[in-house]
Amino acid sequence: MEVRHIQAFIAVAEELSLRRAGRRLGVSQASISRQVQQLEQELGLTLFLRRRDGIELTHQGTLMLDQAMRLAAAAAEFTDHMKTVEAHRRGVVRLGISWGLWDAVNRIRARHQSRAAGVAVLGSDMLSSAQVDALRQRRIDVGLLRLPCDTRELQCAVLYNECVVAVLPSGHPLAGRSSVRLVELASERLLLHDRDHAPIIYDKIFELYSAAGVTPHIVATSASPETPGGMINVASGKGIYLGLGSLMQMKDAPGIAVVRIEDPRAALQVCVVWRASETSPTVLNFVEAARDAFATGAASGPKRTPVRRAVKTRSGRAHA
Repeated sequence: MEVRHIQAFIAVAEELSLRRAGRRLGVSQASISRQVQQLEQELGLTLFLRRRDGIELTHQGTLMLDQAMRLAAAAAEFTDHMKTVEAHRRGVVRLGISWGLWDAVNRIRARHQSRAAGVAVLGSDMLSSAQVDALRQRRIDVGLLRLPCDTRELQCAVLYNECVVAVLPSGHPLAGRSSVRLVELASERLLLHDRDHAPIIYDKIFELYSAAGVTPHIVATSASPETPGGMINVASGKGIYLGLGSLMQMKDAPGIAVVRIEDPRAALQVCVVWRASETSPTVLNFVEAARDAFATGAASGPKRTPVRRAVKTRSGRAHA
């Protein structure tokens, strides 16, 4: 029995058409028919009833389908794992990156390049929760993400704390301050996008308002603060944004000001995350470079409070 026989059986069972199944797998109708017949002969079962008006699964075929899908999934997982092994052999690290962390990535890249020249780092933009899933499914090797998220069965090292900031019109009375308390912004309209766009900061915003005893005056928007549409919203007085410290890069943009929120809770932890079972020296060397990059007083990259400690978490809140 070969994987292609299982794949052919699943395609025919789902399409109930040899022609459509062949098109789906990119092979001829005759090839699909032959593969299914070979599988039936090997198993000693009749999987399909062939009629002039079409085909349908037999009772035996129906019982077989669930197991066939399990086998196909296992084969796909094995193939992905072998690709991962080959990538490690060739010296490649696949990195997931949350939005706004380019300064951190660049700082890590410089440190890693100085100790592992020739190793390629392939970055993919991903939400934090998507990185956790991708690590477990071996689609990436390392994640650079923000907590909280569900990092069970993974290793997690906190690199630094990223502050929460307010994006204000440049003419706002508080625009010249280095920091503001949330209660000072209580009367401002809060521009807020849908939670699916950035769940972690969305939840943090409501946590901060609740802790300050303030009810936000929410104005729904689809524009993010770093986009031209978002900046126009603020500069024209439609409201303010609360967002991540990476928005500090916009502080010199005309028409707006970026001010840190003064509250010990107004921060998110930025972490490097990898599989607890990881054995690849290439991947582990990258992780160590990331930790080293924020355990020193290097001039480049975001200025945040570095944390050296690595933790192997057993539980955590699930966030996207």
